Amino acid sequence: MSLASTYRVQDGCANCRHVFVREEHDHPDELYCTFEAPERPPCMSVFMDECAPTPGQPWGYNDEGHRQWEEWKEGRQVVAQGICGEWLLKADA
Repeated sequence: MSLASTYRVQDGCANCRHVFVREEHDHPDELYCTFEAPERPPCMSVFMDECAPTPGQPWGYNDEGHRQWEEWKEGRQVVAQGICGEWLLKADA
């Protein structure tokens, strides 16, 4: 029996439609649950082109944007292998 014949992806946050994955150049991916969450503000990721600079500040620096992101993400971070009762398969999984 080969690994390919028995291998499958487990259900969990990694393939849940409620999860937003924040990607960045020099950091591991971060997963956040969006179930019943308010609209997500830009996540301040340079890699994802969601970080606009404040005029007169270094590129990518935005106090208000960071404040909004920090407030939104509070208590929403999950791990890829986690799962809850609201799990639904991503449409593209």
